[in-house]
Amino acid sequence: MTPLETATSTAQPSAGDCCVDGGFSAKVYRCMRFSVAFTQNAYTPVMAEESSLTGAREARFRIGQVVKHRVFPFRGVIYDVDPVFDNTDEWYEAIPRSMRPHKDQPFYHVYAQNDESTYEAYVSEQNLLPDDSDEPLRHPGIQQEFLREHDGSYRVRRLLTH
Repeated sequence: MTPLETATSTAQPSAGDCCVDGGFSAKVYRCMRFSVAFTQNAYTPVMAEESSLTGAREARFRIGQVVKHRVFPFRGVIYDVDPVFDNTDEWYEAIPRSMRPHKDQPFYHVYAQNDESTYEAYVSEQNLLPDDSDEPLRHPGIQQEFLREHDGSYRVRRLLTH
């Protein structure tokens, strides 16, 4: 495949304990169809059908990008993107009304960490910022699924398809 070719993939459905926007836990099942544009050493998800059908905007962050939460003290690496909210109503309703993010924006699955622990987070785009601190990350999922580049960015080890 040349650097500019595009492949279509459907991520395997999986479940994981997740935490987001205030530490509310839930199981997340994900299965997202996306196009992947390959470049020299990385790929970026490009929202395909979902964007045109649902009106969802293009994701601001990419898989492998290091991010931090706008409000809560955690940071991590993005490993999946949902074009719009794709979790349970119960999970969403557990977030205090004053802090609930809009559902019609990208939501990110993040291998996250804070000073005490590592975990998986499900975070709305409005609550993420790029993290340029270059501080090391210790979540075991990062080492399993990503390679760290010399510039501090992360590249997926392999693309899972079926």
